[in-house]
Amino acid sequence: MNTTTGSTDSKPKPKPKPKPKSKPSKPKAKPTSTDTSKKSSNTFRKSSGNKQSGKKTETTYSKPDVKSETKPVQNPSSNDNGEQVTVASLLSSVPPKLQNSNTSPENPVSESTNSSSYNGNKSQNLSLSEIVQALKDIPDASYIEEISKARFHSVEKYIEELEKSSTHHPNLQNRDKLEVLVNAIRTVNNQKTALVSIDIEAFERNTNIVTELGISIYDPIKEATSLVPSIINIHIILKEAFKLRNGSFVHDHKDNFLGGNSLVLNQKNTVKMVQSIIDYYFIERQKDGFDARFVAHNAAGDLKWLRQMGVKLPQNYESLDTERIYTFTHGQNGCSLGGILKRFNIPHSFLHNAGNDAYYTLIALLKMTDPHFRKVRKLDDFEEDEKYNLFSESQKDLLKYQNNLPKRNNQPRKQLKSHEFSPYIEYFSHQDALLKIFEYH
Repeated sequence: MNTTTGSTDSKPKPKPKPKPKSKPSKPKAKPTSTDTSKKSSNTFRKSSGNKQSGKKTETTYSKPDVKSETKPVQNPSSNDNGEQVTVASLLSSVPPKLQNSNTSPENPVSESTNSSSYNGNKSQNLSLSEIVQALKDIPDASYIEEISKARFHSVEKYIEELEKSSTHHPNLQNRDKLEVLVNAIRTVNNQKTALVSIDIEAFERNTNIVTELGISIYDPIKEATSLVPSIINIHIILKEAFKLRNGSFVHDHKDNFLGGNSLVLNQKNTVKMVQSIIDYYFIERQKDGFDARFVAHNAAGDLKWLRQMGVKLPQNYESLDTERIYTFTHGQNGCSLGGILKRFNIPHSFLHNAGNDAYYTLIALLKMTDPHFRKVRKLDDFEEDEKYNLFSESQKDLLKYQNNLPKRNNQPRKQLKSHEFSPYIEYFSHQDALLKIFEYH
């Protein structure tokens, strides 16, 4: 009776019968079944079908293809065999013959070694030239010469106007002072001279102890067609003087480097690192027709500290002293680094950090040797200097008045953590530190 009642109940319902008929049609449909198409449509939401033709087209994203396309992005530190690959292993396998080739991190050489061999005997002769040239090639000197021709004419035209107007300038009437300014303008604007800015901070109670070292490098050879220059900023804290703090006579901003991570190195690795940078820019690059200059504020003092640390300077090196150039053109008033930055309206903060000071010194030099900036700011007009001196004196009086005003009550900061500073990174090898610094330059 149950079967008969079931059969009688199923007769007035013809709708469920087409379902078993559609099931044997699965092998006839070549792409996929109806069930799988529903799943794929829910998953990818890009399946489409044509009911009239009976065929279904799906724009699916197969997982194997996605892995093969995004494999270098998801796991850049491993090769096809699953072995660990680091920047050090890639660069240590670059032979000297490939220094001028198109080798780059995107197209590394096929041979690779383990990262442990980077600190072994094979990598003891690894120089900074091999590191930088392996990352990015240096443009040809003839190419830089073509780019600098247009700039050369504008610079020479400005120098001619400066020499004519210098007869009415009380400071530039001296031909020696004028020649210092003119040589600095030509050197910075020739597009072939790298600028290596140096700044050193010493312990205030014993100036023979170096606590910080800052380096900023502007390489116009690689920035010939760039709108905004890319400057390499380095801040080194010597491990032996890590616990020594200033603050009684000199501001203590050792922790306030604005250019990235501060590097903690011992003095031995610091000397090796600085020596590699100097040898590359001042010796090896000259073989390709390029040049380099030291940049510093009171260059004699900073370079003297480098010698005391054990750094060997080139025999015939030249330096550009921002303090000397500024005093020759504007006098002794406001010749400190902070005074020059205020004079040029350059935003700045946390001076007396070696890394920050090296960067600001380099920016100040680029400003004072830019013909267009000198025209706009009227830096060659002696009357403008007198106006600025009066303005700076009025600013001092205004600050005294504001200091006498009632101050607000000290309140706790709402934002307890400051994110403009980066943590320290300690390196036990100067080569690892060099690879980190020149990774994106």
